[in-house]
Amino acid sequence: MDGEIDIDSFNANLDEYTRLFHQLLPSKKIVNVFKPYNNQSPTKFADAYKSMSNFTFQLVGTDICHFSSDGVNITKSLVDNLKSASLRKISIAKHKGTQQHIELIRRNAQTLEVIHIKNVTTHALVKMTYRGAHKGTLVYPRLRELYITSCAGYRSLKHNQPTCDPFPALRVLDCQGHFPFATSVVLDCGRSHISVLRIDADRHLLDILDESGILEDGSFKYLNLMSLGWRHRVATPRDEHANQLFVKALNMAPFASTVENCGLRIVNFAENILPKINFSDHLRTLNLEGTFLTMKDAVKLLSKFKRLDTAYVSLNEEPAASTVRMPTVEELQGYQSELKAFSFSNVSVLNVRHANYKNSRRAAEFLVLMTSIMTSIKKINLGRKHVTRPDSIVRRVSYVLRRPIYKTDDYVNSVEYAVEALHCF
Repeated sequence: MDGEIDIDSFNANLDEYTRLFHQLLPSKKIVNVFKPYNNQSPTKFADAYKSMSNFTFQLVGTDICHFSSDGVNITKSLVDNLKSASLRKISIAKHKGTQQHIELIRRNAQTLEVIHIKNVTTHALVKMTYRGAHKGTLVYPRLRELYITSCAGYRSLKHNQPTCDPFPALRVLDCQGHFPFATSVVLDCGRSHISVLRIDADRHLLDILDESGILEDGSFKYLNLMSLGWRHRVATPRDEHANQLFVKALNMAPFASTVENCGLRIVNFAENILPKINFSDHLRTLNLEGTFLTMKDAVKLLSKFKRLDTAYVSLNEEPAASTVRMPTVEELQGYQSELKAFSFSNVSVLNVRHANYKNSRRAAEFLVLMTSIMTSIKKINLGRKHVTRPDSIVRRVSYVLRRPIYKTDDYVNSVEYAVEALHCF
């Protein structure tokens, strides 16, 4: 849009486009609305932007089932326009301004099955379950999946908290950022029906849930996937807080097939964490991306799970390591002897997300050493995003395998090494 705009002609063109759009798509059920990049000043073309906004919402119609918006503010006119719709899925990202996006969700509480919401405040989310003064909790009887990303703000009892289960059919609760609810009601009630739970548990939330016993060992018996890690927060949990999250995630869901413990700065693993873990026979996948362990600690942990097949790890040098040279044969044999009791593992695929070693050769040395101890490993995938020079590490593996200690080891020589492709979106 360069220069001046004839707003009457502009509107006439939009009206004609709307007519043709409805003619071509009379029975649309899914509508995605997004704001394209534009470097023009929004104030200079205020009337045109207003017309475009109204035009966009005219296209939506009233009979849709799925509505998605990205960078387009939800207005009262759109909410009113969709008052007769029975939306089953809503996805809202980058909404700013009024609370109309929450009002749109509230109006469809009886029919919604899936909600995705990004960049939202805790107050707005709590308001989503608030029916009104003295009217109790607004219940979403059919909601199966709730995804919250980049939730910010302060958790407060002053905001009207749900008094009963607002999501009785919920199967997936995925909250990245600040968990909005200041009481344990949602998680307490959810223990009987939630099968996938991902939350970032800060200290305050951990205290709330500990007081009510929500995170006790075995408290979530129906979970298939459990994550108490730190995926979308700046202040990474460390020390005792991180240690608590690590243990709770593994112990509170005894039948989970997947557990994620990501982004935790744990300390004194062998002394303060390992003895407290209840090693489940049901766990098949363990994701420890961003939670750093030494090779020795990783072996001790992974080998204890009898059915664990796939692991994601972030590896660090041993604390005392200060050399850049390759380990001697005597040092390698020392590791093998020390960890012999942990050699009976089931892990076949090891995904290395970080490998913090002094150089590529040392990284290759310790990866090969790990396969000589955990002989169940069939494949090692190196992540390209965070692993420094992964292709160089793979090349150096071939040199490591020529060492006399490995030359005749069939298990070690049969392991496949690969570098994951970097996907661009």
